[in-house]
Amino acid sequence: MSIEALVDREVEAVRASVAATIYPPDPVLGAVSRVSSMAQAFVRRHGMLAATVLGHTIDHLSAGRLEVLHEFTVPLTRVAADLVSANARERLATIDLPPEAT
Repeated sequence: MSIEALVDREVEAVRASVAATIYPPDPVLGAVSRVSSMAQAFVRRHGMLAATVLGHTIDHLSAGRLEVLHEFTVPLTRVAADLVSANARERLATIDLPPEAT
């Protein structure tokens, strides 16, 4: 089975799952609320799947011109570690920010 067929099968299963869910309509937004709820449900349930498929697709279509970093962990540099240490939770808790003006 080709990668395209596997992706198509998975996308159809996800679409059917999201579409089968009952979303209570919002009295203000009406039909738009169902579309919004479906999109949010997709991201909540399958966000990693979408990101993975998109990454692999870009990687495949770029034919080596682009480097796609899948779940790449960015190392914490010494400078970044020092900044985090200098701004410990206790110190951050003492910062008093005024509320935004209305």
